Amino acid sequence: MNALKIASFCLCLSLFTTAFSGCLSPDETDSDPNPELEDWNVFYVQSESDLPLCESNLNGRLYYISGDSSFQTCSDNIWTIVDLTGPQGVTGAQGPAGEQGPAGEQGPAGAQGPAGEQGPAGAQGPAGEQGPAGAQGPAGAQGQQGEPGSDGTSFNIIGTVDDTSDLGEIYIGDAGDGFLVNSTTHIHVWSGSEWVDLGDISGPSGAIGQTGSQGNSGADGADGQDGADGQDGADGQDGADGAQGPPGTMPVVMEMTITV
Repeated sequence: MNALKIASFCLCLSLFTTAFSGCLSPDETDSDPNPELEDWNVFYVQSESDLPLCESNLNGRLYYISGDSSFQTCSDNIWTIVDLTGPQGVTGAQGPAGEQGPAGEQGPAGAQGPAGEQGPAGAQGPAGEQGPAGAQGPAGAQGQQGEPGSDGTSFNIIGTVDDTSDLGEIYIGDAGDGFLVNSTTHIHVWSGSEWVDLGDISGPSGAIGQTGSQGNSGADGADGQDGADGQDGADGQDGADGAQGPPGTMPVVMEMTITV
Protein backbone atom coordinates (compact mmCIF):
# COMPACT_ATOMS: atom_id res chain seq x y z
CA MET A 1 0.00 0.00 0.00
CA ASN A 2 2.90 2.40 0.80
CA ALA A 3 4.47 1.70 -2.59
CA LEU A 4 1.16 2.56 -4.29
CA LYS A 5 0.94 5.83 -2.38
CA ILE A 6 4.50 6.73 -3.37
CA ALA A 7 3.75 5.92 -7.03
CA SER A 8 0.59 8.03 -6.84
CA PHE A 9 2.47 10.95 -5.30
CA CYS A 10 5.14 10.74 -8.00
CA LEU A 11 2.44 10.73 -10.69
CA CYS A 12 0.77 13.77 -9.13
CA LEU A 13 4.12 15.55 -8.94
CA SER A 14 4.78 14.72 -12.58
CA LEU A 15 1.37 16.05 -13.61
CA PHE A 16 1.90 19.23 -11.61
CA THR A 17 5.30 19.70 -13.21
CA THR A 18 3.81 19.20 -16.68
CA ALA A 19 0.97 21.61 -15.97
CA PHE A 20 3.24 24.40 -14.85
CA SER A 21 6.09 23.74 -17.26
CA GLY A 22 4.67 26.29 -19.70
CA CYS A 23 4.59 29.01 -17.09
CA LEU A 24 8.11 28.34 -15.86
CA SER A 25 9.74 28.06 -19.30
CA PRO A 26 11.59 31.24 -20.44
CA ASP A 27 10.72 30.48 -24.03
CA GLU A 28 7.10 31.63 -24.52
CA THR A 29 7.16 30.98 -28.23
CA ASP A 30 7.43 27.14 -27.93
CA SER A 31 4.20 25.40 -28.94
CA ASP A 32 2.57 22.72 -26.65
CA PRO A 33 2.35 19.39 -28.50
CA ASN A 34 -0.68 18.44 -26.33
CA PRO A 35 -2.76 21.58 -25.83
CA GLU A 36 -5.76 19.56 -24.56
CA LEU A 37 -3.86 18.82 -21.33
CA GLU A 38 -3.50 22.48 -20.38
CA ASP A 39 -6.82 22.36 -18.44
CA TRP A 40 -6.21 18.89 -16.88
CA ASN A 41 -5.35 19.86 -13.33
CA VAL A 42 -4.92 17.42 -10.43
CA PHE A 43 -6.91 18.00 -7.27
CA TYR A 44 -6.71 16.35 -3.89
CA VAL A 45 -9.56 15.06 -1.65
CA GLN A 46 -9.54 12.83 1.43
CA SER A 47 -12.32 10.41 0.40
CA GLU A 48 -14.65 9.68 -2.48
CA SER A 49 -17.50 11.39 -0.64
CA ASP A 50 -15.52 14.63 -0.79
CA LEU A 51 -15.65 14.72 -4.62
CA PRO A 52 -17.75 17.63 -6.01
CA LEU A 53 -20.59 17.12 -8.46
CA CYS A 54 -19.29 16.14 -11.86
CA GLU A 55 -20.68 19.00 -13.94
CA SER A 56 -19.68 20.33 -17.35
CA ASN A 57 -17.33 22.93 -15.85
CA LEU A 58 -15.34 20.08 -14.21
CA ASN A 59 -14.91 17.94 -17.33
CA GLY A 60 -11.30 16.81 -17.60
CA ARG A 61 -10.41 17.37 -13.97
CA LEU A 62 -8.39 14.67 -12.21
CA TYR A 63 -8.77 14.07 -8.50
CA TYR A 64 -6.46 12.07 -6.24
CA ILE A 65 -8.33 10.34 -3.38
CA SER A 66 -5.88 9.68 -0.57
CA GLY A 67 -8.27 7.45 1.43
CA ASP A 68 -7.93 4.55 -1.05
CA SER A 69 -4.95 5.91 -3.10
CA SER A 70 -6.94 6.08 -6.32
CA PHE A 71 -7.58 8.58 -9.13
CA GLN A 72 -10.95 9.61 -10.60
CA THR A 73 -11.69 11.95 -13.49
CA CYS A 74 -14.84 13.86 -14.36
CA SER A 75 -16.08 13.03 -17.84
CA ASP A 76 -19.59 13.57 -19.23
CA ASN A 77 -21.02 14.31 -15.77
CA ILE A 78 -19.71 10.95 -14.44
CA TRP A 79 -16.77 10.30 -12.13
CA THR A 80 -14.66 7.52 -13.65
CA ILE A 81 -11.90 5.59 -11.83
CA VAL A 82 -8.56 5.87 -13.59
CA ASP A 83 -6.72 2.55 -13.35
CA LEU A 84 -2.99 3.22 -13.07
CA THR A 85 -2.08 -0.41 -12.56
CA GLY A 86 0.58 -1.57 -15.02
CA PRO A 87 0.81 -4.99 -16.65
CA GLN A 88 1.78 -7.98 -14.56
CA GLY A 89 5.54 -8.13 -14.19
CA VAL A 90 7.64 -11.20 -14.81
CA THR A 91 7.88 -13.52 -11.86
CA GLY A 92 11.17 -12.98 -10.11
CA ALA A 93 13.70 -15.69 -9.39
CA GLN A 94 13.22 -17.77 -6.30
CA GLY A 95 15.07 -16.20 -3.45
CA PRO A 96 17.23 -18.23 -1.08
CA ALA A 97 15.47 -19.98 1.77
CA GLY A 98 15.54 -18.03 4.96
CA GLU A 99 16.88 -19.38 8.21
CA GLN A 100 14.61 -21.52 10.30
CA GLY A 101 12.81 -19.31 12.72
CA PRO A 102 12.10 -20.31 16.31
CA ALA A 103 9.05 -22.46 16.94
CA GLY A 104 6.00 -20.41 17.67
CA GLU A 105 3.81 -20.88 20.70
CA GLN A 106 1.12 -23.52 20.58
CA GLY A 107 -2.01 -21.96 19.19
CA PRO A 108 -5.44 -22.65 20.63
CA ALA A 109 -7.25 -25.79 19.51
CA GLY A 110 -9.32 -25.24 16.40
CA ALA A 111 -13.02 -25.94 16.19
CA GLN A 112 -14.12 -29.48 15.52
CA GLY A 113 -14.28 -30.03 11.78
CA PRO A 114 -17.16 -31.85 10.10
CA ALA A 115 -17.03 -35.62 9.95
CA GLY A 116 -15.29 -36.90 6.83
CA GLU A 117 -16.83 -39.31 4.36
CA GLN A 118 -16.77 -42.99 5.18
CA GLY A 119 -13.53 -44.48 3.89
CA PRO A 120 -13.29 -47.86 2.18
CA ALA A 121 -13.28 -50.92 4.39
CA GLY A 122 -9.75 -51.97 5.40
CA ALA A 123 -8.34 -55.45 5.08
CA GLN A 124 -9.39 -58.03 7.65
CA GLY A 125 -7.01 -57.87 10.59
CA PRO A 126 -5.78 -60.92 12.50
CA ALA A 127 -8.08 -62.36 15.13
CA GLY A 128 -7.43 -60.90 18.56
CA GLU A 129 -6.93 -62.87 21.72
CA GLN A 130 -10.00 -64.18 23.50
CA GLY A 131 -11.11 -61.59 25.99
CA PRO A 132 -12.40 -62.40 29.46
CA ALA A 133 -16.03 -63.45 29.78
CA GLY A 134 -18.31 -60.50 30.31
CA ALA A 135 -20.70 -60.12 33.20
CA GLN A 136 -24.08 -61.82 32.94
CA GLY A 137 -26.49 -59.44 31.30
CA PRO A 138 -29.98 -58.83 32.63
CA ALA A 139 -32.74 -61.20 31.63
CA GLY A 140 -34.49 -60.18 28.45
CA ALA A 141 -38.18 -59.39 28.21
CA GLN A 142 -40.61 -62.26 27.80
CA GLY A 143 -41.13 -62.98 24.14
CA GLN A 144 -44.52 -63.24 22.51
CA GLN A 145 -46.40 -66.52 22.52
CA GLY A 146 -45.53 -68.49 19.42
CA GLU A 147 -48.10 -69.96 17.09
CA PRO A 148 -49.19 -73.53 17.86
CA GLY A 149 -47.12 -76.10 16.02
CA SER A 150 -48.54 -78.85 13.86
CA ASP A 151 -49.28 -82.21 15.45
CA GLY A 152 -46.32 -84.57 15.50
CA THR A 153 -46.37 -88.17 14.33
CA SER A 154 -46.85 -90.57 17.22
CA PHE A 155 -45.58 -94.15 17.38
CA ASN A 156 -45.94 -97.14 19.66
CA ILE A 157 -43.09 -99.44 20.64
CA ILE A 158 -44.63 -102.87 20.39
CA GLY A 159 -41.56 -105.08 20.63
CA THR A 160 -37.84 -105.64 20.26
CA VAL A 161 -35.61 -107.44 17.75
CA ASP A 162 -31.95 -108.43 18.00
CA ASP A 163 -30.75 -106.98 14.66
CA THR A 164 -32.05 -104.52 12.05
CA SER A 165 -32.26 -107.33 9.52
CA ASP A 166 -34.90 -108.99 11.71
CA LEU A 167 -37.37 -106.21 10.89
CA GLY A 168 -37.83 -107.35 7.30
CA GLU A 169 -38.71 -105.24 4.29
CA ILE A 170 -42.45 -105.97 4.48
CA TYR A 171 -44.52 -105.33 7.59
CA ILE A 172 -48.21 -106.07 7.84
CA GLY A 173 -48.80 -104.02 10.97
CA ASP A 174 -49.98 -100.43 11.31
CA ALA A 175 -48.07 -97.27 10.48
CA GLY A 176 -46.54 -95.89 13.68
CA ASP A 177 -45.55 -99.32 15.05
CA GLY A 178 -42.01 -99.20 16.42
CA PHE A 179 -39.40 -101.77 17.38
CA LEU A 180 -36.27 -101.44 19.50
CA VAL A 181 -33.20 -103.03 17.90
CA ASN A 182 -31.14 -104.40 20.81
CA SER A 183 -27.82 -104.46 18.92
CA THR A 184 -27.95 -100.71 18.14
CA THR A 185 -30.48 -99.39 20.71
CA HIS A 186 -32.17 -97.59 17.81
CA ILE A 187 -35.92 -97.22 17.41
CA HIS A 188 -37.29 -98.13 13.95
CA VAL A 189 -40.85 -97.03 13.13
CA TRP A 190 -42.95 -98.34 10.24
CA SER A 191 -44.12 -95.39 8.07
CA GLY A 192 -46.56 -97.49 6.06
CA SER A 193 -44.06 -98.21 3.30
CA GLU A 194 -40.62 -98.44 4.98
CA TRP A 195 -38.80 -98.53 8.29
CA VAL A 196 -37.64 -95.11 9.59
CA ASP A 197 -34.64 -95.06 11.94
CA LEU A 198 -35.33 -92.56 14.75
CA GLY A 199 -31.85 -92.92 16.17
CA ASP A 200 -30.36 -94.04 19.44
CA ILE A 201 -32.72 -93.63 22.37
CA SER A 202 -30.18 -94.56 25.02
CA GLY A 203 -28.92 -91.69 27.10
CA PRO A 204 -25.34 -91.17 28.25
CA SER A 205 -23.95 -93.43 30.92
CA GLY A 206 -24.86 -92.27 34.37
CA ALA A 207 -22.40 -91.68 37.19
CA ILE A 208 -21.42 -94.70 39.35
CA GLY A 209 -23.71 -94.94 42.34
CA GLN A 210 -22.58 -95.16 45.93
CA THR A 211 -21.92 -98.56 47.51
CA GLY A 212 -25.01 -99.88 49.27
CA SER A 213 -25.13 -100.87 52.96
CA GLN A 214 -24.50 -104.50 54.13
CA GLY A 215 -27.64 -106.59 53.73
CA ASN A 216 -29.15 -108.86 56.47
CA SER A 217 -27.93 -112.43 56.82
CA GLY A 218 -30.10 -114.95 55.01
CA ALA A 219 -31.95 -117.94 56.67
CA ASP A 220 -30.08 -121.30 57.11
CA GLY A 221 -30.45 -123.59 54.18
CA ALA A 222 -31.93 -127.21 54.40
CA ASP A 223 -29.61 -130.14 55.27
CA GLY A 224 -28.01 -131.78 52.31
CA GLN A 225 -28.40 -135.52 51.39
CA ASP A 226 -26.03 -138.15 52.90
CA GLY A 227 -22.99 -138.71 50.86
CA ALA A 228 -22.04 -142.17 49.35
CA ASP A 229 -19.96 -144.73 51.46
CA GLY A 230 -16.28 -144.24 51.19
CA GLN A 231 -13.82 -146.95 49.96
CA ASP A 232 -12.40 -149.57 52.39
CA GLY A 233 -9.28 -148.40 54.07
CA ALA A 234 -5.91 -150.25 53.88
CA ASP A 235 -5.13 -153.19 56.28
CA GLY A 236 -3.74 -152.05 59.54
CA GLN A 237 -0.37 -153.19 60.95
CA ASP A 238 -0.17 -156.38 63.05
CA GLY A 239 -0.77 -155.72 66.69
CA ALA A 240 1.74 -156.53 69.45
CA ASP A 241 1.79 -160.03 71.04
CA GLY A 242 -0.59 -160.46 73.92
CA ALA A 243 0.44 -161.44 77.51
CA GLN A 244 1.10 -165.12 78.49
CA GLY A 245 -2.14 -166.83 79.47
CA PRO A 246 -2.57 -169.24 82.52
CA PRO A 247 -1.75 -172.97 82.19
CA GLY A 248 -4.49 -175.01 80.56
CA THR A 249 -6.19 -178.40 81.75
CA MET A 250 -6.53 -181.65 79.86
CA PRO A 251 -9.99 -182.47 78.50
CA VAL A 252 -12.05 -185.48 79.96
CA VAL A 253 -12.66 -188.26 77.43
CA MET A 254 -16.06 -189.93 77.73
CA GLU A 255 -16.85 -193.23 76.09
CA MET A 256 -20.35 -193.61 74.70
CA THR A 257 -22.00 -196.62 72.94
CA ILE A 258 -24.70 -195.74 70.43
CA THR A 259 -27.07 -198.56 69.37
CA VAL A 260 -28.80 -198.20 66.01
